[in-house]
Amino acid sequence: MRRKGYYRLLLSYIPIFFLVVLILVATFFLAISELTRKQTEEANRLVTGQVVQTLEQSLSSIAYSLKKEGENNTELQSFFRSSQEPSTFEKFGLWKQLEALKSTMPLLDSIYMVRFKDGTVLNEDRVTALSGFGDQEFIKRVEGLPTTLSWYDPRMYTDLQRMDGSKKVISLVTPYPFFNGAEGVIVSNIKIEDLYRIIEPFESNRLSYISVADRYGHPLFDHGVKASGKEVTVLKSAYTGWTFTGGIRSDSLFGVISTMSRIYFLLGFLAVVLGVVMLTITSQRNYKPIELILNRIQTYTNKKKGELLSGKGVDDYQFIDSAFENLVEVANSFEAKYGENLIYRKKVLLLRLMEGEQTLSREEWEEEMEKLGLPGEYRELAVGVVEVDQYSAFTSAYTNRDQVLLKYVIASVFQELAQEAKLRVMAEWLSPDRLSLLFLSDAGSTVEAEALYAAVCRKAVDWVRKNLSHTITVGLSPVSLRMEELAVLRQNGEKALQLKITYGGNRLITYREVPEDKGGDLSRPLQLIRPLVQALRKGEEWEGPLTQLFEAVRSGFLSKEDLNGLFRFLLFNLSQEMSTQSQEMQQYWQATAAPRLDKALETSESLEELESAWTEELTEIMGQVSAFRKRKVNSLLIHKVKQYLQVHYANPDLSLNHLSDEFQYSTAYLSTMFKEEFGEKFVDYLVRIRMEQAQQLLLETDDPIQDIALRVGYNHSISFIRMFKKWSGMTPGDYRKQKLVDKVRT
Repeated sequence: MRRKGYYRLLLSYIPIFFLVVLILVATFFLAISELTRKQTEEANRLVTGQVVQTLEQSLSSIAYSLKKEGENNTELQSFFRSSQEPSTFEKFGLWKQLEALKSTMPLLDSIYMVRFKDGTVLNEDRVTALSGFGDQEFIKRVEGLPTTLSWYDPRMYTDLQRMDGSKKVISLVTPYPFFNGAEGVIVSNIKIEDLYRIIEPFESNRLSYISVADRYGHPLFDHGVKASGKEVTVLKSAYTGWTFTGGIRSDSLFGVISTMSRIYFLLGFLAVVLGVVMLTITSQRNYKPIELILNRIQTYTNKKKGELLSGKGVDDYQFIDSAFENLVEVANSFEAKYGENLIYRKKVLLLRLMEGEQTLSREEWEEEMEKLGLPGEYRELAVGVVEVDQYSAFTSAYTNRDQVLLKYVIASVFQELAQEAKLRVMAEWLSPDRLSLLFLSDAGSTVEAEALYAAVCRKAVDWVRKNLSHTITVGLSPVSLRMEELAVLRQNGEKALQLKITYGGNRLITYREVPEDKGGDLSRPLQLIRPLVQALRKGEEWEGPLTQLFEAVRSGFLSKEDLNGLFRFLLFNLSQEMSTQSQEMQQYWQATAAPRLDKALETSESLEELESAWTEELTEIMGQVSAFRKRKVNSLLIHKVKQYLQVHYANPDLSLNHLSDEFQYSTAYLSTMFKEEFGEKFVDYLVRIRMEQAQQLLLETDDPIQDIALRVGYNHSISFIRMFKKWSGMTPGDYRKQKLVDKVRT
């Protein structure tokens, strides 16, 4: 590196042009110093603000995710509600859930759940009692406190079962249930040193420092020893209560140059007084601090090759300026990373506003939009709720990757159409099958704004129908002028969407189409339920009453919620009727018929689908009912016929024709019934009864064969003997003799 500064300083003391050169150089250097100071302080403020926002975002997103997990995760809920130690299978499932939480939130160092009712603690790898748990003092301290979702001040955390010793952590206590925390808590710990890794990249340069203190003024990080220098930025986090201080190091390059810029001019006049004799000595002495700074920068450059200008053939002041430019580039890099988080922040903000977890005034909304780099001015707003029709078929037809792509296309269609209409729209998939739209406009009137919103929605519905293989339905809320009503607007949009079951899908449904009583007319459909149930019970014509019921539903403009309630009431009445049927029929209803009707109610997205599904299911059910009833009638009939044969088997005229006359059933029907019930023909069944009775008479009486033949229904003994021999293999006389011989022998 050439020592141009040294020679410039040396030559500047020459009296001929000393004053002119000295004043110009001093002015130039002071301007550069002031500009650099402002840039450095601005960069420091930006970096400090970025640190605050990064920490707040990281901690608040963890708190929000854990709150949602506690509200929606059934496995975690079952642990709190149970009063018994989890089984091995349940432990494995809970450990897997905790590991999944840690994997999605890398900052978490440890997480465990405490059930208050029996003092059970479950962490990532075991279940233990609270009395033997290393963190029991902290649990006792937070138990019974008001249910909040905030981070506790730094503390020491010890797990007696592990060998990693005590760790300094901050803790988040998520109560369950959230409104009172009576059943237990989920405790999540983050190591302080892991938090410091978030801040560490921002302190990677030698020009500035950032220190963090908790709400009581104690330093948060052991690493963050506050350097001496000028404090530039002091920010207090509203979320954590921590104080963030950013400043410029006094021993940095910037601090030295700032000091030198002010004494430089005085040293110049001193050099004039000392004269030319002291020129070389003074120049050498004044250059040493600059040379020391350059050596420090050169050392830093060797570690960061390529980031600053090469020292060979470069002016030393250019080298210093290059260092300042590098600082600005680092700040810009962090600003770019901050921009990558804007999309996620926008989605979280919209979700909280839509669900009513947060409300913003017009001024607060504009302030939030400014932070996100989006325009925040508006006059009118409305909410649209978009639902993918036949969503189960949609998920079956496409892979997860294709589903994400198609959802992106649908959201983009609304944004592009809104832009063409000079509207602004924020579109986010806040649930798997529903896209939430926030329309903003400056139309000047709510009527004109509503017309613009509806036109965009209709165009989007038509575009999706023509260009994609699936369709969408949009529910549009009324227009409002207040951002505070955003959650109510979303509810109104969902109410409009509920009428999809009545109006059908692939269209726009506005809130104006919702009945004024907000619920539809249920009186007429309720009156038609009883006649339908009675027709089904009696086995009469039921298709007409079912059609009348659906026509009443259509004219009543029922929402999906009302429709579900109406048909579940119908299912209840059918279940009551089925409870009076046979055991076999009750089992069929509970195991097959009722679940299928309930599934049809859940999966149908229009009245036409529901009517078709229920008609088909009820047709099959009534077929089964008819079959059950027929079998019951057959069973009673065959019992009566059997009793009749046992009494009248000796009647020589007993035949199918005789039974037909007696019971008023056709011979063909009686013949088929015998075959199905006894597995043999009527003639064979009658012969068997007569032969068994004849065997008994041969053994118990001494009556002649002819008398026995008459007593079992044969007018001619020859016919009787022939049939007896065919049935038993011997004549009646031989049968009697054989049995007597056997009796004597025994």
